Amino acid sequence: MGRWQLTPEDGAALIARAPAMAPVVAHFGLIAREVEDDSFTGLVRIILSQQLSDAAARKVWAQLPLEARCSPGALLALIEQEAPLPCTATKRQALVTIARGFISGELSHRQLLRMSQDARHERLLAIKGVGPWSCAMFDLMVARERDCLLTGDLGVIRGLKLCFGLDLRALPRTARQRTEAQLKAQLSPVGSIATFYLWAASAARFSPLAERPQAGASV
Repeated sequence: MGRWQLTPEDGAALIARAPAMAPVVAHFGLIAREVEDDSFTGLVRIILSQQLSDAAARKVWAQLPLEARCSPGALLALIEQEAPLPCTATKRQALVTIARGFISGELSHRQLLRMSQDARHERLLAIKGVGPWSCAMFDLMVARERDCLLTGDLGVIRGLKLCFGLDLRALPRTARQRTEAQLKAQLSPVGSIATFYLWAASAARFSPLAERPQAGASV
């Protein structure tokens, strides 16, 4: 387990791209997030966290034996023994594929981190049960890419509504895709920093809009 500690420069860079985030940065200060140092552990945790709140994801993670979190062989043995796991059948099958991939060498920490982002996404999306959200989470929480705005993440979606009055879920599909692309372009190259602060705003239900006149969806 590693730690991603934001710096004053990170906060300043985000505010330069999105001035509306200034009160959010001031409120939460320099955020620190736990990140994974190992691709296998990171993927297992990401799969188990799919479609769960942070609190629920932490509870599920705590139920998985320590050895199975970091050893592909131990995880595969646990599943083959039909031990109860805190996940759906689809997630279980994804974990089997991932464990077997690391055991065979088809997947490795070094390989995944040395790939281009597009190549890594193509490789991970070939695993049934891994979708765009999981790929983006890997980029952010394992590869530690600095420009990952997770517009498909519920916490980020809630954060955007709280901070900018922008409800992506209310937009038609084409308009939503266009808006997501515009947000990613404006917040680049600090999309990951934005994601951390939007998560924080979502978790705390913090809205700077409540303290100033409605500013609409401008970032």
